[in-house]
Amino acid sequence: MWREGVYHLMPWSRPAVEKAMLYRLLLERPNLLPLLDWLPGRASPEQIVALVEKRDGFRYVDEIDWDEDGFWEVTYFTNDHARVEVRYDPVTGDPG
Repeated sequence: MWREGVYHLMPWSRPAVEKAMLYRLLLERPNLLPLLDWLPGRASPEQIVALVEKRDGFRYVDEIDWDEDGFWEVTYFTNDHARVEVRYDPVTGDPG
């Protein structure tokens, strides 16, 4: 049972536990994987890359990953070869 008073004593976060439960469900029932595209408020990687491509000086995306806090984490390079890391909110699409 979840108790607010002991939350800070746990070595894991509630979002991490929920994410682990979702992954386990998907491992047990891979036929549910297409439902991830229908989850409300979760931008696809393609939508996030499209936002990154509009940034000034954009050259190419090196990596995109879903981090443990529920944000898209994007690493890209600019025309002057600078490496940039940006986190995007999956609901609003804003850099976070």
